[in-house]
Amino acid sequence: MPTPDKVTTEIHNRYNVRYIGESYLEAFHGSKRLTNFELIEKVVKTNPVFISNFLRKSMVPAFCSPLYIGITKNLNNRVYKQHYTQLNDYWEDDSSVSKYLRSNKTYDVKEIQKILGLPHSFALEARIKGLAPRDLMVYMCLMDTVNTSENLNDRESIENLLQIIADPICGRT
Repeated sequence: MPTPDKVTTEIHNRYNVRYIGESYLEAFHGSKRLTNFELIEKVVKTNPVFISNFLRKSMVPAFCSPLYIGITKNLNNRVYKQHYTQLNDYWEDDSSVSKYLRSNKTYDVKEIQKILGLPHSFALEARIKGLAPRDLMVYMCLMDTVNTSENLNDRESIENLLQIIADPICGRT
């Protein structure tokens, strides 16, 4: 979630008295209170080889919030047929989502769902956030459970726990 530039607090009291406070925000890191720019500059200057290797080896996804977490019996159906194809459709110029995004400044998922009559989906959230299919990667972790209905609750519990821990960007609402 992006950090807001400014926080406004308003307290309403009796007799129509209001206390209003505004504060501008800056992000600082650590006890030395480095700004984002200072932190990046320091890391690049002191560890250029590490940073280069880190980026070349595609390690960034291992340290980022995932976009989506899901558990499925059939990866092709879930990832390709459901999410990828639907996301591609939403990126088409003549799709209702693309038309809405071009003509409106509001990008609230729930509002767009209601206005366009669309169900919540990863593809809808990803399209609204501007995530193109070509920029997405899939990571998977095989589970040792047998695909039976009695294990369904276990798999759903694991999925819910992972969502709580990792807080995916396009998670359930």
